[in-house]
Amino acid sequence: MAITQVGDTVRLETTFKVGTVLTDPTTITLTVRDPLGVSTTYTFAAATITRDSVGLYSKNIVAGAAGTWAWLWTGTGAAAGVDEGTFTVESTLLGANLLCSVDDVKSALELSTAASDDLILGLCVAVAPAFASRCQREFIGPTGGTRSFGLRDRLLDLAPYDLRTVTTMTLHPEESPQVLVADSDYLLLPQGGASLGDTYQQIRFSSRLSFVSTVAREFGEARLRIVGNWGCFGSVPVAEEVRRAAVLTVSSWLDRAASEYAADGGFAREIAPDRSATWAIPAAAWSLLMPWARLGTP
Repeated sequence: MAITQVGDTVRLETTFKVGTVLTDPTTITLTVRDPLGVSTTYTFAAATITRDSVGLYSKNIVAGAAGTWAWLWTGTGAAAGVDEGTFTVESTLLGANLLCSVDDVKSALELSTAASDDLILGLCVAVAPAFASRCQREFIGPTGGTRSFGLRDRLLDLAPYDLRTVTTMTLHPEESPQVLVADSDYLLLPQGGASLGDTYQQIRFSSRLSFVSTVAREFGEARLRIVGNWGCFGSVPVAEEVRRAAVLTVSSWLDRAASEYAADGGFAREIAPDRSATWAIPAAAWSLLMPWARLGTP
């Protein structure tokens, strides 16, 4: 089945036969499980399944979440049988948090055609994780996201994540949850936030806290769960130097695919000095990103 995007309608169809003859089952059900693990069952008896003709049934499903969906048709009685499968829903790129826009890149490359927009958009999405890996900084992160960490000592390095604000922080969430209090049970570091990005990169815990738990005894570390807002750039605009580094990087990657985005068979415009760029972050972009990198990043 073709890959779809969130919000698309997916048509699930099946046939039931006895030998080669299309036949209606005595009862028929369709079970659909979404990527979050929630299963929904539909039945012909409840008029939630459509009978298109003898032995032919269908159901339209709105794909409300990205990921892998699974489905199972079950017929009993006169035409017993099962039919199952999966379909994949991809996240829409238009909803992704981007460090630069398609228009930013097209303006830099002096491109006016829309023929290359999908290719450019895909590379714009790929820039954020590439920068995060190189700088050990999370430039784009989730708002209201939940992350878990292992605690071995009283100073936790969040790398490669950047924490903007804490909603709740819970120690030993799996057995005896203890909600921690800021400036009493823990301190966010560096104080006042990093000089670039205003985010927190480490957490220091009070010596009063006990890290002893069943998980700690069995696996050598306690568990910590943080719900909060992550990444250097949330509702605030992306810093100009990071945006320009993203434009340079996408432009450099596009130079590797010049024949795909050069309009009307013309020659793609290159951005110097990255004429020999590979799929890595080019030198010109790295010079802009270097001040943002975590200390100790090579």
